Amino acid sequence: MRRMFVAFLLACSAVLGAAGSAHARKEFAFSYPFVRVWESAVRLMRVDFESVIGEKNREDGYFLFEYPYNGKVFPGSVEVVRGGSTGVLVVVQVPGMPSYV
Repeated sequence: MRRMFVAFLLACSAVLGAAGSAHARKEFAFSYPFVRVWESAVRLMRVDFESVIGEKNREDGYFLFEYPYNGKVFPGSVEVVRGGSTGVLVVVQVPGMPSYV
């Protein structure tokens, strides 16, 4: 679980690391159960990135957050899509961040 959390942390850090005006959207595949990835994603955004979690729906696999960066707040979303027995696909979107991130 620790490796999965570190991998997810690094993936989200890449998405949230810079400011801009384009649309950042990244997808990551993990071979871990939905529950583990979901709990890690929520914890990462709420605790590590100090983001406010808005709407959250575990059953549908998404939550909305507000990411604070350089005195600004950028709205974003995380989708955790079940992939059967192969794991999950995580889609992180932050419209206010640059697309090259």
